[in-house]
Amino acid sequence: MSTFQDKLNKIEEKIERIQSTVPSQLVGQSGNMNDIQDMVHQAMQEECEIEMRKLNVLVQGLPEIKKKVLQKERKTTLKRCVKF
Repeated sequence: MSTFQDKLNKIEEKIERIQSTVPSQLVGQSGNMNDIQDMVHQAMQEECEIEMRKLNVLVQGLPEIKKKVLQKERKTTLKRCVKF
């Protein structure tokens, strides 16, 4: 599960980098800040959905007792994804 957590952390870092560089590059051009934020948000949601599907596949392959333990962690991860 730490690999998934690492990916989420990298995604958050990527968002911060994009938000800090892209708007300054597009000032005075066709986009505005809200459009850029919407595009970043949508891209992050898509990435999070892909990772959640991968996680679900992994969980389905586990024995029943481990599934119960991971359900709590998955809820926490899902809340974090929804935050985007």
